[in-house]
Amino acid sequence: MSYRNLLEKLIEKVNEPGVRVDFVATFGLIAEAYRAGKISEDKMRGYLHELVMDALTMQYPDIDIDELRKQALEWVDKFVSALKVERMKHELMAIHRGEGGLM
Repeated sequence: MSYRNLLEKLIEKVNEPGVRVDFVATFGLIAEAYRAGKISEDKMRGYLHELVMDALTMQYPDIDIDELRKQALEWVDKFVSALKVERMKHELMAIHRGEGGLM
């Protein structure tokens, strides 16, 4: 699943438009910093975990915190995988533009 589709699915039950915008903007900043090589994967995981936990606790306040943490780790793994693919795509596109091809 793409990063954008994951994000939409994660915040689908966040009803406040301002909060949704904040989540999208913050995830976007994290993704861009990672794509640009400005933060490590570990740092990105930490930021993503914090945001995912916020989103999950807002949407599911009655679920046990340990269960939310488990779900958050699963979400983070999905986001990291999606962002690694996007980063690779951007790097390959830059190589293609700069050197006239991949071969």
